[in-house]
Amino acid sequence: MLSKEQHAQAKSFLSELNNARYEYSFSSEDSWSITECTSAQKATIEKEFYPVLFVQSGFESLPAFSNLVSSLLNKTPESDLVQSNPSKERIFLVAYCLNKKA
Repeated sequence: MLSKEQHAQAKSFLSELNNARYEYSFSSEDSWSITECTSAQKATIEKEFYPVLFVQSGFESLPAFSNLVSSLLNKTPESDLVQSNPSKERIFLVAYCLNKKA
């Protein structure tokens, strides 16, 4: 179960995503892809896409946090593979738009 602080962090992250959506002129076809990843995976995503927003979380609470953010965005979490392959190195929830290349 997530704490009140984590719920507030999720709402803050969603607010950042919404602000970036307007700041970077997303069209109606553009949407955020949300994924859990390691530091190395995050660096790769940052090189390929722009903007990239992320939040760091403990590996034990990241799946629940990811599900909360995804549900608030009305998206299906992209963590099926992550759940079958848990890793203590996976500590970031990263949001990026597939249509916005760096």
